[in-house]
Amino acid sequence: RYFYSHNTGLQNQNVIYYQDSLNSERKLFLDPNSLSADGTIALQSLHFTKDGSLLAYGISESGSDWVKIRFRNVETNTDFPETLEYSKFFRPTWTHDNKGVFYGKFEVEGKADGSETSASENQKVYYHRVGEKQENDVLVAEFPEEPKWRFSAEVSDCGNYLVFAVMFGCTDQLLYFADLRKTPQINGKLEFTKVVTKFEADYDYITNEGSIFYFRTNKGAQ
Repeated sequence: RYFYSHNTGLQNQNVIYYQDSLNSERKLFLDPNSLSADGTIALQSLHFTKDGSLLAYGISESGSDWVKIRFRNVETNTDFPETLEYSKFFRPTWTHDNKGVFYGKFEVEGKADGSETSASENQKVYYHRVGEKQENDVLVAEFPEEPKWRFSAEVSDCGNYLVFAVMFGCTDQLLYFADLRKTPQINGKLEFTKVVTKFEADYDYITNEGSIFYFRTNKGAQ
């Protein structure tokens, strides 16, 4: 399928369409303008499985950093029942078996409305299985001794590894990875191997060939 966005010029948000081929008729896939009557809910991100059969998409309300994550079956164009809450600053990443996503979550008491003073501390990373309730999610990473650390993660192109970045502030990262083949059931915390242990540069995962990984970095840049 080919997915693309389109706007008539009069719509607040772009509408997502798809076509089965370049010459076939377009079909409506996701219209974020219909998510709320007053237009205060915005489509924040799209995250497809590697085979394109499932979608995780993020929405935000009233310009908030908080993101709610929903899931859609591409073939039937229908949503799964659950919504993940209390996430921000983290792009969900799918395991290649299409069973679920890794995502970041903050522990917030009550409603997350942007007024919380410590709502960006003590981020944790969970694994969510599609179709299940959020309270069943598996905690896979936390660092309670470093409450101001934030994280991002990406399942490698081969599907065997979770590339895990640790951030403190807006620049420089630590770099870890976990071999997902060692915990195929993902029923507890992941075992990380530490690669970069000092905050001195940025690292963006590009791809890997087996155990050889390629990153873009500004380390040593002039």
